[in-house]
Amino acid sequence: MSDLLSYKGKRVAIVGCFSGMGEACARTLVALGAEVHGADIKPSPVSLASFTQVDLKDWESINRAVDSIGGEIDALFNCAGLPQTFPPADVLSVNFLGIRHWTEQWLPRLRRDGAIATISSLGAWDSCGASRYSRR
Repeated sequence: MSDLLSYKGKRVAIVGCFSGMGEACARTLVALGAEVHGADIKPSPVSLASFTQVDLKDWESINRAVDSIGGEIDALFNCAGLPQTFPPADVLSVNFLGIRHWTEQWLPRLRRDGAIATISSLGAWDSCGASRYSRR
């Protein structure tokens, strides 16, 4: 039986690799043998195959980051997000609109049988006003 958790020989892109769950995800992917290409607004402390600075509020920055990383990927990990301490418009721009645009730019580059994993916090949910429906 093969190692089901191995990423050996896999090329992945991850956004949000500077801190928190994204940093932990990037470290885990590197440990599992992946060729990890990270992007974030601040440099990642993880030893990556490449790092590209990106501002998820700026679609041109997203486009440049995807082009800079280039090539095809086996998996996309979306781990970026702003907490509710930021202005609501910024939280929505990063946590929903920016992540969506980032993902859409990668879709044509995602290899057959590729995977996309997205993690988020309640920050995006609450910034949209949706939490009022979940707290009855």
